[in-house]
Amino acid sequence: MLRRVVKPLALSIFSRLPKRLPSLKNSPTLTVLTYHRVLPQQSMIARFEQPGMVVTPETLGNNIQWLKDDGYQLISLSDWPKLRNNPGRHRYAAITFDDGWRDNLTNACPLLAEHQCPATIYLVTEKLAHDSSYWPTRLGQVLCLAQSAVRDEILDCADLIAAVERVPELRFSESGSISQASDLRIDQFIEASKVHRDDELDAALKEWIAKADWPLAEPELIELADIEMLKGFPEVELGSHTNTHLRLTNKIGQEELKTEVISSKALLEDLTGTSIQSFCYPNGDFTDAAVSLVRSAYHLAVTTQAGINTAEDDLFCLKRMTMHEGVSRERGMFMARIHGWV
Repeated sequence: MLRRVVKPLALSIFSRLPKRLPSLKNSPTLTVLTYHRVLPQQSMIARFEQPGMVVTPETLGNNIQWLKDDGYQLISLSDWPKLRNNPGRHRYAAITFDDGWRDNLTNACPLLAEHQCPATIYLVTEKLAHDSSYWPTRLGQVLCLAQSAVRDEILDCADLIAAVERVPELRFSESGSISQASDLRIDQFIEASKVHRDDELDAALKEWIAKADWPLAEPELIELADIEMLKGFPEVELGSHTNTHLRLTNKIGQEELKTEVISSKALLEDLTGTSIQSFCYPNGDFTDAAVSLVRSAYHLAVTTQAGINTAEDDLFCLKRMTMHEGVSRERGMFMARIHGWV
């Protein structure tokens, strides 16, 4: 109830403010924006994604322009360790894209070039060689296309692992239309499934889909063949998002941790021929051991914790603001978001 009141109020207030808001700090700050997919409004692929995963190209372009209008200096994330030492009230902003979706290359990069806006794209090394999507996207696809009775039976389960055991046969519908209420339940179901390890969820989902009577298409990810095209955009720097997108929780051992953090950097540098300076924690999950290992190999790292970074903040636990169509389509709501109001 409170959210319904606060969001329209923030939208109303910020839409009436002058374009440039004064900084109250006498030292640099960094606002890092997180994006995932950049898809046209009518894209069929967008309906398979969680609501917080997608913006349109028009929204991304507007967001970049609104940052400029508000007086932000758009920087490469790798420049922050140096720029945070600058005296004065500098307000920096950095754009990041998680997971390495191919629409980042086809839809986002041309906009970055047009606006001369630096950005970091975080790649999962294993995905460069194997164009298999992430389990939340494929699960969203299953739930969107499942017959309504099957979907309800699945969503009544505690999580994906329980659903695979209770609903052995998937049956699909031609329409694939879902209500807003079902959309929310799907989002909650995906989040609840994260109590399990990613590799367990991925294996269970693949086996489940293999038995289905409908071939589910794999959404496109950036591949090795796309790297040279990516490198053609000087605004873009690449970062590591682990080797397999395994969440860095207490459920993984030290050797797995080294593979995800250290080996991914070496492999990504070898595959791309570029220096990899920053790291992104999958799902924002990390442990003290994970941060320590990241600290030994990278210059900085980003989380999913919301907030604005100051010069004193830990470079290996940088906060970010998650952007999606619901909070960034309108200027007032976007400004409220980046200033930490919503």
